[in-house]
Amino acid sequence: MPQAKRIKQFKRYLSVGKRVLEIGTGSGILAELAFLKGAKEVVAVDINPAAVKEASKRVPKANVFYSNLFENVTGVYDTIIFAAPWSEGEINKPRDYAIYDCGVTERFFKDV
Repeated sequence: MPQAKRIKQFKRYLSVGKRVLEIGTGSGILAELAFLKGAKEVVAVDINPAAVKEASKRVPKANVFYSNLFENVTGVYDTIIFAAPWSEGEINKPRDYAIYDCGVTERFFKDV
């Protein structure tokens, strides 16, 4: 599904609590949207250091940091957002984590 269509769906249907965790934040657009939808606190994590840097710039009021899923995450959240990778393939570059699943979705549901 193209990203613009996914964002449109999130804008329309996403409902968040006061404390939100976004796993795999990427550019930070969903963390930004969580604030627009009423979240008071947003923690956004990603395995890609470039994504952490970009999301930190895009959403400066979010707490953005490196984490492999829940590895460095603590606390309790009202809402967890996870825009899962959607394709099978090999991870060769950090940005590939956004595309290739490689068991990430299964680990997410196991750890959540």
